[in-house]
Amino acid sequence: SASPPPCAPATEPSAWEQMDEWLDVLEDENLIEESSLEELRENISELRQQPEEEWFSHSSLEATDNLRETLGQDIRDLASDLDTLERDLAALQQHGQQMSEEAKQKTLEEYDEALDGLSSNGMEVNESLREQLGEIDPSQLGQQQGQQMSSEQMEQLQQQLSEGSEALGSMEGLPDLQDAPFQNPGDEMMPMAQGGAGGIDEETGQAPLFFGEEQDLGTDQVEGVSNQDFSRASLGELLEIGETQHRVDESSGGSRTGGAAASNGSGGDAVWRESLMPSEQAVLKRYFK
Repeated sequence: SASPPPCAPATEPSAWEQMDEWLDVLEDENLIEESSLEELRENISELRQQPEEEWFSHSSLEATDNLRETLGQDIRDLASDLDTLERDLAALQQHGQQMSEEAKQKTLEEYDEALDGLSSNGMEVNESLREQLGEIDPSQLGQQQGQQMSSEQMEQLQQQLSEGSEALGSMEGLPDLQDAPFQNPGDEMMPMAQGGAGGIDEETGQAPLFFGEEQDLGTDQVEGVSNQDFSRASLGELLEIGETQHRVDESSGGSRTGGAAASNGSGGDAVWRESLMPSEQAVLKRYFK
């Protein structure tokens, strides 16, 4: 008798494959220590080593969800911290001397928070990257003296931070990133009004709708804006809004009772006419002849 066909291999949970892809990107970008990557791969391997009939059990799926959520959040936090470090380094390097003390202090605090975030991340950041960041004194950036790194080294570091943040942030399936609206602290031309860091005002419950200082031009004169050149007007574009008086036809009769006509017919409208085909007209001519 014919032997039964071999059983197809069981399909594993898609979250395992997705986490493998995340770790491959981390390895390609050289952002995480190899020992940390091996530990994460071992956690996924332990899930695969279960009997296939238990892959989709409640306990297995719960463990998978917990691992995926933790790993995804660590990657998202890492991407956010790398982006913050790159942004603040660029701001301090380019605008450090022109920034006000308040803006510079906020930038330095944000930089330190991102640096602490790398240290407390569940994944161990690459030692070479940590050493480069540790050599920088952000308070001395933008000054001619006291710089620990050359401009070429600083540019390479910023490029690595930017590429790493972009690569991690473009991964599919990561938790949503909910950050406050971004404001470049080194841009003195566009400070956020009422609070500086964005967000909603606790007293009014409204967010500021403008950048920079609100300016009062000191005038109450209102002037209209018009353009008489219609050569560039597009089809359906509103060209003008005018105001006219209604024209009321006073010759119309008043109300009537019993369904009577409201007005007398005039001219040819008083005669009822019927449109007939030529053959029908010939029949009527012969009949009334």
